[in-house]
Amino acid sequence: MPTVPISARHDLTNAEWDLLQPPLPAASPTGRPRIWGLRSLVNGIFFRVRTGCPWRDVPERYGPWWRVYHLFVRLRADGVWQDVHTRLLAQDQHTGQLSWEVSVDFTTTLGTYGSGHNRTAPPGAVIIFDVQLQGYSSLLSGGRARQTPSLQWY
Repeated sequence: MPTVPISARHDLTNAEWDLLQPPLPAASPTGRPRIWGLRSLVNGIFFRVRTGCPWRDVPERYGPWWRVYHLFVRLRADGVWQDVHTRLLAQDQHTGQLSWEVSVDFTTTLGTYGSGHNRTAPPGAVIIFDVQLQGYSSLLSGGRARQTPSLQWY
């Protein structure tokens, strides 16, 4: 079994790269050739999203931080991350690896007005807590990987 350097253990495998590469922009036939490979820059994006570190702390082995950031912004503006997300969901659903079952633990998701979280809700309203870990979805929104609770009342 080949050993992978500890710093590269979360980089894209060849199979993952083959799935991800088609919607990514191809190199321009005219103009200056790329200095940094697209795969290493994408690995840098995934490193930043996975760790939540500042862009300037992306390791140099992925390329300059500003190149990684520029590619991330460009792909987000072009809708590539949304396309990748849709393609992966479709593929997983087609192969039967995606389950749409939802499990809800009401002891942690339901509260009442008196629970002290939202004092502007009307009396007697039920407050719904929606806490999601935004790891991969932060690619789509550009945010950091973190838990963000949102409160709604009905």
